[in-house]
Amino acid sequence: MNCTNCGRSLADESVFCMYCGRRQPTVTEEIASATKEVAEATAAVLERAVRVAKPVAVEVARAAFKVAGKAGSKGKEVADKVERETRPARERAKKAARKAVRKTARATTTAARNVKAKAAKK
Repeated sequence: MNCTNCGRSLADESVFCMYCGRRQPTVTEEIASATKEVAEATAAVLERAVRVAKPVAVEVARAAFKVAGKAGSKGKEVADKVERETRPARERAKKAARKAVRKTARATTTAARNVKAKAAKK
């Protein structure tokens, strides 16, 4: 393995680096750290998805409110109009959500592969 501080090669069972003296993390500590990073990356991606989807949701709500305000007693005709007028915004929201989920999956996969690679080196 390599020292987490100076990068020099160490014996796998080393607790401290013989070059710089830095304590080396245990496998459990490294897995916990990697898990935390994956969780933080996932949270960041989901937060971005919410930020991206929010304006679209507001647009859908405005369109629905506008049509509903004109509704009166027109019933099905109004419901159909609401569906037609809000469809583009709903589709954009679905597309943004799919994109965010895809990015989350990719970030999680990358982080998991990094953890797996580090574990294989030990």
